[in-house]
Amino acid sequence: LKPFWLRTRGQALCPRGAQRGTMSLPPNQTLYVNNLNDKINVETLKKSLREVFAAFGGIIEIIAMKSLKRRGQAWIIFKEASSATNSLKSLQGFPFYNKPMRINYAKTKSDVVAKGDGTFVERPRKTIKREDLRKGKTAAAPVTATAPVAEAKKVATAAPAASASA
Repeated sequence: LKPFWLRTRGQALCPRGAQRGTMSLPPNQTLYVNNLNDKINVETLKKSLREVFAAFGGIIEIIAMKSLKRRGQAWIIFKEASSATNSLKSLQGFPFYNKPMRINYAKTKSDVVAKGDGTFVERPRKTIKREDLRKGKTAAAPVTATAPVAEAKKVATAAPAASASA
């Protein structure tokens, strides 16, 4: 325990879960799990997570990816929010492949749940072109060059006609 002059305001009054953010998000059917061992194959990780979390209720889907940015984290989507709450409380800090799991409710409703509710809204895809990555840009702007292309065609067709008359 830190001395009182090193504590931030209100820290001593907050329960331990509130400091990590578990109580700031509303209960949800989807759990976000991180601090997973990123050396484990994605398919093996999904099977192992299903075995551990299935004891708390029906699982709709487990999302885990192997990309560098998303490695070591997963989303577990339960059929019921009560199952998600029970597993969050029971498995917080549970050693999984020699690392303690950090579990929280997901920030947003998962697409599978939203489609079931009828509240799903399609999001625009972020596409990044290779040229933009080399130039240091993060997102590619949509290309709407209809007028300049048409003008270029007019100039290109006018140029051969001018050279033929000369």
